[in-house]
Amino acid sequence: MTYSHFTELPAWQAARDYKLAIYRLCESKAFDEDADLRGQLRRAVAKPPAHISEAYGRFNPADSARILVQAKGELMESQNHLFDACDQHIITEAVRVEYHAMAQAVIGQVDGWRDYLQSEEARRNVERIRAQRRRNRNRNRNNENQNPNPNPNQRNPNPNPNQRNQNPNPNQRNQNPESPE
Repeated sequence: MTYSHFTELPAWQAARDYKLAIYRLCESKAFDEDADLRGQLRRAVAKPPAHISEAYGRFNPADSARILVQAKGELMESQNHLFDACDQHIITEAVRVEYHAMAQAVIGQVDGWRDYLQSEEARRNVERIRAQRRRNRNRNRNNENQNPNPNPNQRNPNPNPNQRNQNPNPNQRNQNPESPE
């Protein structure tokens, strides 16, 4: 499947949903007693969607896979913070299990994408896309070299360059829509 923006990625969507769920959990009064833990948990869940979007933008399978390892690490860190919250009786074991499962689902998405990025199929797809981009760049360069007018759609309404932008009344604004004011 092809995605045109990182927000379309199932891994990013799952990571964002998990982040928002944890943010809502951290707003509960129970976390008022341990602001440090709340901050650690919020920071840990903020990073995976950012890492996933960065991995998408890199368009380099090896580099993207490395960044996804960081996302997975942050997700696991958040799971550890949930254990801490449970150990301190800030949340119940049932709540911890619920959020732990959400994190595991995101980890599954991240691992699946990372596995693909490390596959021969991903390598072939990247090479195919890069070759297509090179062909397009070369085609565009050739077209630019053959066309002496850099913008063939732009017309010069006044062919005499000495008369362009001249305004008989200096107090009146220039009425030429193509010239800067």
